[in-house]
Amino acid sequence: MPPPAAQGRKVKRHWLAPLLVVATAALAAHLAGSLLPITAVLAAGLFWELLQSTRLARWLENPAANPPRAAGRWRHLFNRVFHRLHHLEKELRAREMLLEAFQTATAAFPEPVLLLDDKEVIQWYNQAAALHLGLRLKGDRGQFIRHLIRQPAFIAWLDGGLEDLAEIESPLDPAITFRVSCAVLDRHRRLLLFRDISEMQQAEAMRRDFVANVSHELRTPLTVLAGYLETLGEDGALELAPIVQRMRDQSSLMQHLIDDLIELSRLQTQGITGRERQVAMAPLIAQLVERAEELSGGRHTITCDADTQYDLYAAPGDLESAFGNLISNAVRYTPAGGNIAIAWRAGSGGGAFSVHDTGIGIPEKDIPRLTERFYRVAKDRSRASGGSGLGLSIVKHALNAHQATLEIISRPGKGSTFTARFPAHRLRFANRRQSA
Repeated sequence: MPPPAAQGRKVKRHWLAPLLVVATAALAAHLAGSLLPITAVLAAGLFWELLQSTRLARWLENPAANPPRAAGRWRHLFNRVFHRLHHLEKELRAREMLLEAFQTATAAFPEPVLLLDDKEVIQWYNQAAALHLGLRLKGDRGQFIRHLIRQPAFIAWLDGGLEDLAEIESPLDPAITFRVSCAVLDRHRRLLLFRDISEMQQAEAMRRDFVANVSHELRTPLTVLAGYLETLGEDGALELAPIVQRMRDQSSLMQHLIDDLIELSRLQTQGITGRERQVAMAPLIAQLVERAEELSGGRHTITCDADTQYDLYAAPGDLESAFGNLISNAVRYTPAGGNIAIAWRAGSGGGAFSVHDTGIGIPEKDIPRLTERFYRVAKDRSRASGGSGLGLSIVKHALNAHQATLEIISRPGKGSTFTARFPAHRLRFANRRQSA
C-alpha cells in the first residue's frame, strides 16, 4: 500500500480530469453565448456519479466479490474500500479463532467461568457454570447476571465494582463455596472466575477444631503441673530451686501459648453479632494503661492521650484483647528506659487507637507477615520476651470482625507505631456518666 502522501497526490490527480471537462464546457458556453454545453456536461457528470454510487452500494451488499470496474477516482475508492474490508475480515477471522480457542480451553475447566460485558450481561459461560450455578447452556446467555445469581454477597460485590474477592455458595449445593475473582479483558468485557474453596474451608475448620480441642485438653493437666511446681518451689530443697524455677517459667510460657490459642480459636469461630455494645473508651484505656504499668514494672515511661468525646460500638472482650496485645507487645519489645505512648483519636473520618514505642523496631520485609500465626521476626527475642507468636494474629482477627484495619509503621532501632483504625459508623458519642 503506497504511503499517505502518495495516496493524496493520486486523489488530487483523479480530480484533474473532471475539472478539465468542466473548464472546457465553460469555455465552450462562453464562446457560444449559451449555457447548454455546460448544463449538458454537468447533467452527464451527475448521472455518472449517481451510477457509480449505485454500483458501490450494490457491491457493499456482497463485498466478498471483486470490486466493480471503474475509472479515475471511483476506481481508487473501490480499491481502497476493497483492501480495507479485506484487512478487517482478516482481523475478524483472527479474533474469532482466538475466541474459539479460548472457549475450547475454558470449556474444559472444572470450575465455572463467565464472560460479562460492561453492562453485566452474560456473553458466554462454560459447562461447569451450568452445572454448579444453575445456568442454562443457551437460554441464559444475554441475561443480566444479577438476575440469575441473587445472593446478597454476590450482589454487593457487583455493586462494589468487582474488586477484591467474593465468596458465595453454589445455588444448587450449599455445601459448595466459591471464591469469585474478576479479570478485566478490555473496556467492555470482564471474565469471572469461580474457585471451589469448600475443601480448603473444611480443612481450615478441622484445623481450628483440632487446635481448640487440644488447647482445652492441655489446659487442665498444665494447671495441675503448675500447682505442684508452686508447692515444690515453696517447700523444696534449695538445690532444686533453680530447676523448679525454670520448670515454672516454661509452664508459664506454655500456659500463655494455650490461652492465646484458645482466644484465637474463639475469634475465628464466633462472630461479634449479639455481643456488641457501646464501649466506654476512657475507662477501658485507663485500665489498659494500668496493666501496662504493671507489666513494665517501672522500666518504661508510659503516657496516654485519649479523646473522651467518642466511644466505640464493639464487642468489649475482643476490643480489650486486641488493644491489650498491642500494648503488651510494646512493653515486651521496648528496652528499659524507653517510652510508650498510647492514644485514642476519633472524628468524622473514624477512630484510631495507636501504640507508639521507642523499642527495637521491625525490619520492613517482616512487616507484611507480622499478623501470620506463629510468625516471628527473631525466634530468640520472642522466647526471651515470652511472646507466643499469636498476639498480632489475635489483633488482626479482632479488628477484621469490627471492619477495622491494622497499620504498622516501624524502623529497626527507631521504634514502632501500631494503629487500629475503625470506620466512622462504629463511633458513638461518649456517655459522660459512664465514662466518669
